[in-house]
Amino acid sequence: MDNCFKTREELLEEIEALKLENRCLRGEYEPDINESEKNENLGNLLFDGGTDTSQIEPDTSLLRQKAEEWLKKIKIKSVWENSKTETLKIVHELEVHKIELEMQNQELTVAKLKAQEAVQKYTELYDFAPTGYFTLSKEGDIIELNICGSQMLGKERSRLILSRFGFFVTDDTKPIFNLFLKKIFTGRANETCEVCLSSDDDFPMDVYLTGIIDENGEKCHITAVDITERKQAEDALKESEIKYRGLVDNSPDAIVIYTEGKIVFANNECIRLTMAESDEELIGKQVIDFVHPDYREFVRERMNKMAGHPVALPFAEEKFIRLDGSEVDVEVKAMPIRLDDRLAVQLIIRDITERKQAEEEIKKANLELEKLNSVKDKFFAIIAHDLKSPFQGLLGLTELMADGTNAFTRDELDKMGVLLHDNVQNLVTMLKNLLEWAMMQQDKLSFDPKDIVLSEIVSRNIELLVKAGEQKGVKIIFESSGDYIVHADEPMLNSILINLISNALKFSNHGGKVTVKAKELENKMVEISVKDNGIGMPEDISEKLFKIDGQVGRKGTDGELSNGLGLLLCSEFVEKHGGTIYANSCENEGSTFYFTLPMN
Repeated sequence: MDNCFKTREELLEEIEALKLENRCLRGEYEPDINESEKNENLGNLLFDGGTDTSQIEPDTSLLRQKAEEWLKKIKIKSVWENSKTETLKIVHELEVHKIELEMQNQELTVAKLKAQEAVQKYTELYDFAPTGYFTLSKEGDIIELNICGSQMLGKERSRLILSRFGFFVTDDTKPIFNLFLKKIFTGRANETCEVCLSSDDDFPMDVYLTGIIDENGEKCHITAVDITERKQAEDALKESEIKYRGLVDNSPDAIVIYTEGKIVFANNECIRLTMAESDEELIGKQVIDFVHPDYREFVRERMNKMAGHPVALPFAEEKFIRLDGSEVDVEVKAMPIRLDDRLAVQLIIRDITERKQAEEEIKKANLELEKLNSVKDKFFAIIAHDLKSPFQGLLGLTELMADGTNAFTRDELDKMGVLLHDNVQNLVTMLKNLLEWAMMQQDKLSFDPKDIVLSEIVSRNIELLVKAGEQKGVKIIFESSGDYIVHADEPMLNSILINLISNALKFSNHGGKVTVKAKELENKMVEISVKDNGIGMPEDISEKLFKIDGQVGRKGTDGELSNGLGLLLCSEFVEKHGGTIYANSCENEGSTFYFTLPMN
């Protein structure tokens, strides 16, 4: 602390040196300025009568206060015992100012060290940041970049300086980058874009760029974030969505999504199922409007259950009403999903029309099977029961004849011969009907309809039965209002006429009459009727006619056997021709059987 023994010039030089050092620390030193001029100006300032210490930089009250406190601790030795007050004051000021500068110098040194540490930290953050940093010129040349940026471009950092950034952008995204760079220098706002970078060594990299212009307007700062994984995830998601959409659109089941009861999505199968032209006809409509009224209460319960406790509901059979008003059988499964952060319900609707039809076919087949079983049982019953009586009659007659014919008169033998003939004829007729009926059940009976003159075939069948009628004194008459030609299978028509006329004779009283009539109907059909005035039949028997399970067998007026198989055969033959058969009867008054055949 020997500054008080220095001359004025030495003090000035020391002060100026300290000031110069401080300016250097602050980065304010200008080497072209004449240092001697500064010293002279400073000296004039200090020794001028109007000295203003506030112009000495830096001048802060805090530094001055510290300097003055330090100076008080120093013992000043005056070289001039009788110095003037003004000189002492100037020296005091010089000492204070010097100490201020020394203290400021110390603070600046500390600040410089801190600044260097900050710069070091910034450099480390900049260089080792996981994000690419680039400084580009207006032309897009790289002025500065960090390590991550050089790694993105796949080259050494030093080799990339002054390289054009656009060279590393793929051709398909280069227009996007050029527009991005142009906007940065023409505007003042942050600009962003997504481009793809390529290099010789690495695979293409998708990056997200954010850029802003520098204060001087000559360069811009850009950050680059690697979004390759995100883009790959997005592409994978898009591909997944495309596949899912393809699966949904091409699903064999109708798929509907609704929120708050309104349809928001419907796939192609749903459009087809509802008879819509496009999904626009379905979007926005209430789901419940497509439900058949008989099922709406059930569907509302399911919808309320889904809204209150969103869990998947299993398939349930329902019935829908299409846009054209037709009905369709469906089964519906419901499951909760999230759509745009809202609770939604996805319905899988399966058209079960074919299944329901198959079920109906199965039911019909089961009924037909039951019918066939019944037919089989009836067939065996006929064989076991109805053939039993004729054979027993035959057996009895043949036993009598086996014992010897000498014991019988001629008349008794004649009667036995007639009975034997009748039994055999009855058996032949029955066996013929059984054979034809069995073949009919197996679709093995040929059916060859042709144009036939009705009067001719009726007359031929009457001639075959005239002798049987004469035995009971019954006349057979044929009446026709025209000469009709029918389209029919001749063997089947013969069987129908023989069975109906034979039945009429069987249940006619002696001296009765059987009338066969034919007339034309309005629907191009001919109606043939066979009427007798015999014993008729009660209502309970007439209801069982033409049914396989109906036990209508009864004996004729002369005890002739009957099993009802002939009428069953007639019914099936008539239906084969597309006609109908029915009977009207009144007990003790007679019966009339009607059947229709198509005309030619």
